[in-house]
Amino acid sequence: MDKEKEIFIIIKEEALMEMVLSALEGFAIKNLEKKKPQNKYLEVYGLLWGSLVKYFGNDIENYIYTISHISIDTTAKRSKDSVESNDDALILKKDVITSFWPHYRFLGDFHTHPYKRRKNFDYKAIEKEKLYDFTDDDFAFIEDNAEFWHEHKYEIGIVMTIIDMEKSWHIIEQVKDNLIMFNLGNYRLWIKGYWVSYKKDKKNNKIKANVTDDIYLRCPYLTGMCEFLEFGKFRKGQHKGGEIG
Repeated sequence: MDKEKEIFIIIKEEALMEMVLSALEGFAIKNLEKKKPQNKYLEVYGLLWGSLVKYFGNDIENYIYTISHISIDTTAKRSKDSVESNDDALILKKDVITSFWPHYRFLGDFHTHPYKRRKNFDYKAIEKEKLYDFTDDDFAFIEDNAEFWHEHKYEIGIVMTIIDMEKSWHIIEQVKDNLIMFNLGNYRLWIKGYWVSYKKDKKNNKIKANVTDDIYLRCPYLTGMCEFLEFGKFRKGQHKGGEIG
């Protein structure tokens, strides 16, 4: 990642709600589309919509991505350990958003990692094995399709991991700069963020994607207000402004 940049990803309350509802539905509700009722614990796939603000502050270039909405792909092919997206869904939805809600732009995608609690496997195993991270297939999904994603300005990847717990537990924690963990009753969830940048390979003139988790992920609804620049001070009866872009 270019160290001259700081990447912030902000998840708004509405987007969080859409993530949670879709993740729980795929996890806890049987899929009735199958001739034989499909077991639960299915992955879910959706697209991220919001805005990007760039500014120079604290002697560094800052990118702030705000995720405002999630559109779940109903045509995605889902299973317990994978999900296959439909490129046509992105093209259609991007056309609609651009035409009628131009204040939003396509940012990237969202998918889930569902895990069923079983003997010798619970939330502690997820944390120990870091199963809330992108899998090799997740990285390949972006890197192997770099030309397509670059064309559509895919820059943010969000994964939500979920597992059921034996007991209800209330907890919210900013585990790392790029990772948030919280409970909803008996469900434990982790949200992890990634940023994607692109560079043209001079040898073969093809676009290459670089995926990094060196970002700051924030969800004010869960973890409270966050500060992006040093806030000004109140001295001698006057407010002294902080650094502005």
